[in-house]
Amino acid sequence: MATVSRENIGYLNDKVIVTITKEDYLPNYEKGLKQYAKQANIPGFRKGMVPAGVIKKMYGQSLFMDGVMKVMEKELTDYITNEKLQLIGTAIPYGSEEQPRMDHNNPTDYTFTFEIGIQPEVAVDLSKGKFTRYKITIPEEFVDNDIEEARRKFGKYSEPETVTDVNNFVSLSINYSDAEGNVTDTTELKPLNLDVKYFSEAYQKQLMGKKAEDTLVLRANEAFGAKEEDYIFKELGIDKANDVYFKATVSRIGNQEPAEMNEEFFNKVFPGKEIKTEEEFKAAVKEAIGNNLDDQSRYQLQDQIYHHLADHTEVAFPDEFLKRYIKLNEEEKNTAEEDFDAKYKSYQKEMRYSSIINTLADEYKVTVEKDDYINHAKQQLMSYMQNYNLTDNGENSWVDSYAENMLKDKKFVEKSYYEIRVAKVYNALDKVVKTTEEAIDFETFKTKLHHHHH
Repeated sequence: MATVSRENIGYLNDKVIVTITKEDYLPNYEKGLKQYAKQANIPGFRKGMVPAGVIKKMYGQSLFMDGVMKVMEKELTDYITNEKLQLIGTAIPYGSEEQPRMDHNNPTDYTFTFEIGIQPEVAVDLSKGKFTRYKITIPEEFVDNDIEEARRKFGKYSEPETVTDVNNFVSLSINYSDAEGNVTDTTELKPLNLDVKYFSEAYQKQLMGKKAEDTLVLRANEAFGAKEEDYIFKELGIDKANDVYFKATVSRIGNQEPAEMNEEFFNKVFPGKEIKTEEEFKAAVKEAIGNNLDDQSRYQLQDQIYHHLADHTEVAFPDEFLKRYIKLNEEEKNTAEEDFDAKYKSYQKEMRYSSIINTLADEYKVTVEKDDYINHAKQQLMSYMQNYNLTDNGENSWVDSYAENMLKDKKFVEKSYYEIRVAKVYNALDKVVKTTEEAIDFETFKTKLHHHHH
C-alpha cells in the first residue's frame, strides 16, 4: 500500500516522500497490457490476436512507467489536498537525488522524493491607512463637448465636393517632400484622417476650397494644433522633433451635420429614458459624466489601497526553495547570476502581491463564476467597439455567442480569472475601508492619477 510522509527541511520548505508498492500499480499495468493487445494493430498479426509477449516487448516499458507515475501523482496530489497545503508553485524533485529507475521486467516498490514550498501566512491591515475618496467637480465644458460629440455621431453624413468648414473631415494621402512639394520618397505613408479644425489656423485657410485630388504642402511642425500634435505625429510614425515636409493629396472630404436637438436624438443617445427636453437631456449627459468621474475616483482610491498593501504588508518567502523552483522551470537554464537575481526580485514581488490578493480573496469569500467570465468578455468586446466607433445595433445574440466562445480559450480564461478576482477583491475593499471625502476639480485630480496594473 502506498505511503506518503513529510518532514521539514527549512522555513516553509518540506520534503515529501512517496512510496509506491507493486500492489498499487501492477494490477492496472497488467490489465492495460491486455487491453492494448485487443486494440493493437501490428503488421503480421490479426487485430486482437497479438501475443502478450510481443505487446510487452514493444510497449511494456512505456505502459509500465505511465502506470507507476499515475499512481505516484495521485498519491502526492491526494496528500496535498487532504493536508490542505497551500503550495508555492508545484512540487519539485528533491535536491540531487535521482528518481528511481523503473524496469517493467522487474516490478518492485519505488520511492519518489520531492520538496515543496508552503505559501506564507499574510497579515493584511488596512486600519492604519489614510484614504481619500475624491468627489470630482464636473467641468461645464465636458457637458458641452459630450453633447457636441453626440450630435455629430448621430448626425447626417455627407461628402461635399470642396472643403467649406472647419468641421469638415479630410482624408489625405501623405508622401515625404521638400518645401516646394516635390516628392522625395515615393513610399506612401499611413493616410491621415482628420477634422479640418485640428489643423493650425494657417493650414485651415489653405484647406478651404480644396477638392478631391487637390494637393498642399504640410510642414509638420506648423501644420497641426498644439493639442493634437502628439496624436498626429504618432499616427504618422515620425518623431515630433523632426522638421519635415509632406505632400498631402486630398482623397476624400466628409461632413457630419450635427443632429437636431429633439426627442428622436435624445432617445438615440439614451435609449429607454424617454427624455423630452434639452434640459432633461443635458441633465442626463451630466449624470453620465458624473458616473464616469466617480468610476475614475474609485480607481484612484483603489490605487491608494494598492500602495498601502504593497508598502505595509510583510510577506516572508522560503527564498532558497523559490530560487531552486525558478531555476528548474525557467526556459534558459544558464542565466547569469546578476540577471537571475534581478529576475528573482521581480518574481518575488509578483508572488508577494499574489499572496496578499489570495489572503484577501479568502477573507472576503471572492469567487469567480461562469457569468463573471461571460460579462468580462462582453465588456472587453464593447470597449473595443467603442474605441473604433462600432455598435451592435441593439442585437446582442452575436455578443452572447462571442462571450461563450471565449470560454473555450484557455489563455483567456486564465488571464480573466486573475483580472476578475483582483477586481472583486478591490471592490470588496472599496466598501470597507475608511475614507475621507474631498471635493476636487478635474485638473487637480489628474495629477493624482497613477497607472499601476493591479
